Amino acid sequence: MAKKRHRVEEKVVFKRPDFDEKEYMRKELLNAKVGIITFFYALPYGVVSWQLTLADLSILGFLAVIVGILSLRYVYPYFGVDVEKFEKKTWFGNGAVLVFTWLSIWVLLLNPPFSDMASPDITKVQVIGSSVNWTKVSRGDHENLDVVAGDDNVRIKAKVVDNVGISRVEIQIRGVSQEVGLIGGEEPHYYGSSFTVTVPPNTTDVVISAWDEAGHKSTFSFTLRFM
Repeated sequence: MAKKRHRVEEKVVFKRPDFDEKEYMRKELLNAKVGIITFFYALPYGVVSWQLTLADLSILGFLAVIVGILSLRYVYPYFGVDVEKFEKKTWFGNGAVLVFTWLSIWVLLLNPPFSDMASPDITKVQVIGSSVNWTKVSRGDHENLDVVAGDDNVRIKAKVVDNVGISRVEIQIRGVSQEVGLIGGEEPHYYGSSFTVTVPPNTTDVVISAWDEAGHKSTFSFTLRFM
């Protein structure tokens, strides 16, 4: 008679890994300290890049952050951080924090109210008369417009806006400049409005110029040919 074989079941015992709470807290505090150091260390690099951009040296502004990343190895020990135990991912993470902080400060300072890098916008230029009705939305190639000689009531309309404020708008007709006043109200984030000027007969070249409060200038030109 065959003997019954009894299967011996082995019980798997789960052993909880040792958790060093003190070591965990030490690492978390160290990471927080390194993050704060990196954040504040990136701030002056953002300011330096901003100043270099204002001086038309934007390329040096990008080089500034590279200097910041390479110098982190020497900055941390100054604050009592041992960098010998840093892993590659730690260096990568800290470099990313510095880059994003630097970029945020740089972009913030390049916009109002800290600085104005944008020139005025001359848009929706219109030439209106009994013989012509022409609209140009944005600046482009110089264009010639044919106007009937007897059309002595030609008007030029345009819209001039800026992200900070318009200081002056001039329109030059046949080499003679005259300052024009803006009419209308303000739009959100854009200051300025439209103007209208009556063009005398036999006018040729027309140049619209606008300056913002930072001194940036924009122009819009075309030619009227009275046939």
